[in-house]
Amino acid sequence: MDVAVGVFVGVEVGVLVGVFVGVAVVMGLIFQDAVTDLLRILANVGKFGVLLALAVLGLYLLARWWRRQAFIRRLGVDRITVDELCGLINTGHKPLILDARPKEIRSRDGIIPGALSANPADIDPVVMTYSHEREIVVYCACPHEVSAAIAAKHLRQAGFKNIHPLLGGIDAWVRAGQPLERASSASAAKP
Repeated sequence: MDVAVGVFVGVEVGVLVGVFVGVAVVMGLIFQDAVTDLLRILANVGKFGVLLALAVLGLYLLARWWRRQAFIRRLGVDRITVDELCGLINTGHKPLILDARPKEIRSRDGIIPGALSANPADIDPVVMTYSHEREIVVYCACPHEVSAAIAAKHLRQAGFKNIHPLLGGIDAWVRAGQPLERASSASAAKP
């Protein structure tokens, strides 16, 4: 009896597989032209899709390049040199000097005398305490004063008007032979 059940199950499975494969073959024969047409349409759309994706990528890269060029142009107009900053300090203008470097680096390397922290975590007291008309000089230690320019952008958005990244940052200050202050990070962060 077990052999009869095994043969019956084997035949039944064979019939089911035959029907499944047969239906797929018959459907393929019936819809052969439709499937071929669909594949041809997908291939054509794929070509245009790739062209569309390349065009979108090109536009994105062009927009990023344009924004970077505008950022660099803006940075070139707003920067102040070490000599100009020293001139402001020596004539008694007392600009607000902000250091955009991280706290650890300020503590380790020192700051321009009187500079305050311009890190995002420390900038709120500066925004709330000082006049929006005050002259502000922001510096960092990165190429092209990028961190200083970003801090200047945020300060402009907060309503400040006279903001200048220091050309060459802290490195230019040191090269010019100007002194550094070794203040605790707490005093550097408080206005």
